[in-house]
Amino acid sequence: MPALLAAVTLAGYLLSRTVTRAAWAGESWPGRVHLTIGWTLAVLGLVHIAATPVFYKTLTGQALWFLTGGVAMSLSGALNVLQRLYGPLAPGLVGVSISGNLAMTAVAVAFVWLGRARLMQRPQFLLLLTLVVTGTLLSMATGSPTLQPRPIGPAITPPRDR
Repeated sequence: MPALLAAVTLAGYLLSRTVTRAAWAGESWPGRVHLTIGWTLAVLGLVHIAATPVFYKTLTGQALWFLTGGVAMSLSGALNVLQRLYGPLAPGLVGVSISGNLAMTAVAVAFVWLGRARLMQRPQFLLLLTLVVTGTLLSMATGSPTLQPRPIGPAITPPRDR
């Protein structure tokens, strides 16, 4: 399990460096950590989703809850990446991202609290807690990203009044 956790974290780092290359180049180290955490959560969520049929051979309520945990992690990661890239241009995104991070922090704390007796057997709970708490703190920290997004496609100009 530790090797898988290291691989997921490395994948998050590599995605943050390559996919968001323009942002990475001009970011401070907290911004880079925030991007890495966002991508790591997204990858971890996808791994969680892909692992559902491995742990659950039939579709049950537990299997569905397991799957939705992965969806929640992926969406949380995506919100962190989007907030880091576009937060100053979309102020509502910042509030949604912080709210999502606070909710995920509460869930991660609950998982660690409920699984505290088996914590050494399931280090993924500690990794999740570390990622989510750090992502929450960075999403609430001030500081604008340096990336200035460009519009995709041709510019749309309003018609002129005659």
